[in-house]
Amino acid sequence: MINSGDKLARNFILNTAFCLLGMLLVFGCSGPKQDGKAGAESVFTGIQVLVTGNSNGMIQPCDCELGPLGGLAKRKTLFDSLSVGSHTIRLELGGIVDPLTPATSYPAIVAALDSLCYDLVLPGEGDKGLWAEARLQKQKQWQGQTGPVYLTHGDYVVQVAAFSDAWGYSELSPKQQNSMKAGNVDLSLWITHVPDDSLMPLLQRLPHPDLILAGGSQMTSPQPDTLLGVPVQRPGIDGMDLLELKISFSGGEPEIRCNVHWVDETIQEDETIHNILAGVARR
Repeated sequence: MINSGDKLARNFILNTAFCLLGMLLVFGCSGPKQDGKAGAESVFTGIQVLVTGNSNGMIQPCDCELGPLGGLAKRKTLFDSLSVGSHTIRLELGGIVDPLTPATSYPAIVAALDSLCYDLVLPGEGDKGLWAEARLQKQKQWQGQTGPVYLTHGDYVVQVAAFSDAWGYSELSPKQQNSMKAGNVDLSLWITHVPDDSLMPLLQRLPHPDLILAGGSQMTSPQPDTLLGVPVQRPGIDGMDLLELKISFSGGEPEIRCNVHWVDETIQEDETIHNILAGVARR
């Protein structure tokens, strides 16, 4: 069995190698910014999308040989340093908890996620208990149907359709299918938490989005892909990375640029979320 230190060391090596490869991809991800202020560029006028997913119960920074990595409190610090304000969309792709996460910690986790100010949180199959707690707390950003929903950020309108194994996503009514045709919107997104082999059938039946953000893949490192000509971005596992997508429209079609930011030992924990999660055990 691989211990936590070995697992995280493996993830770090694979993620670093992937970043170097990703710089060669048109819609791929470049390496992490070193100054932690990547989102402070006042000249950016497109849409910034900050994407997380596949935390797999790693709610707190890990106790491991490489240092305290991951965790929601560090994620908040990174979110705040990267955000470009009204042009920023924050999306969580599910896989937040796992079978080892005690249900008694769900209220604190939902409260911490609320403090992260997500525009949409997509629950996966394993997040149903957490989703129920979110409804009790009346958290409206949790997505519980395919939609689509519409987000307005800056001068742009973004259409988001959600597909999750937490509900029946495969059978859509003609009305739903028609509503997914990108009309007067600037960007069409799918956010998904479904098996990888489910994406292709969906693309074969439904109008194509500009971009798919796919959770639930359990790939070790962030993985860009293309399915039927549609760019697909996947986060890594255990909440160790944050994807930053910068989308511009100067050439008509959306131009997508991606950076991977590691939630590593150099990132300080946000005090508010640290306190909210004080009773949640580290792993």
